[in-house]
Amino acid sequence: MLLNKIRPNWMHIHSLKDKPFIHFNLQTFGLNHIIPYDFVKSYNYLPPDQYVKKKYKEGKSNVITYDGEISYKENEEIVTRSRRYCNLKIDVSDNYLYRINYTKNNIFKQNVDDSRSVEREFELMDIYHINQVWLTEFLTQISALSVLNHNYYKGHKKIKEVDIHLHQVRQTTYPTIDAHNSPEGIHRDGADYIVSAFIINRNNILGGESTIYDQNKEVSYKTKLSHGEGIYQEDIKQWHYVSPIECEQKGLGFRDILGIDLILNH
Repeated sequence: MLLNKIRPNWMHIHSLKDKPFIHFNLQTFGLNHIIPYDFVKSYNYLPPDQYVKKKYKEGKSNVITYDGEISYKENEEIVTRSRRYCNLKIDVSDNYLYRINYTKNNIFKQNVDDSRSVEREFELMDIYHINQVWLTEFLTQISALSVLNHNYYKGHKKIKEVDIHLHQVRQTTYPTIDAHNSPEGIHRDGADYIVSAFIINRNNILGGESTIYDQNKEVSYKTKLSHGEGIYQEDIKQWHYVSPIECEQKGLGFRDILGIDLILNH
């Protein structure tokens, strides 16, 4: 289903080419948008990620939340990751007008050598949020940059489509239970380019430090992303990792991100 048609802003894109990674905000891509409050609020209603679970261990204190104290039984499953997913196909055959197509695909698998290669099923993102102006323009810009980088480096066949996988993810941490953003350790995501994390919100947490590694797994860059910041990088030649998060003070802590995988199709 055709969702939108967007013109890439090539003036900003050309200034960003030939960089292995970019620590960015929306203004970096020539966008002057503020992330809408209703998009930020939607993270409060993400369903649990059934593929990531933790168990409460006996002897640890009860969890204090903003709604009061919660007692967990031994080995009770605790939600530390919540998630929604969306798959878009962007027709980039016309350099001056990208066509964003929505699919109803809710199955996601990655081209990797670990457990993430198995098909996983997620609830879909709300199409209202997907079609917000700030997001469709942002996806257009990073798609255009990915296509330009591909042509600049490789000079291969013209890219006709960018296959985009969007992930709304909340990592939740409790006073006695941390949350792992990268449980697989230093890794790749099996895409051509990625936004490993675009931070929508951070609340009451320590940690969550992003690290980029070169092909030999030597540290290239390390930072703690703030609200409205993200990292765009080539996935094939680099690795990345995000450190666990833990509560800074009493109560729940969380880190809300938008993850994006971009796969280039001829």
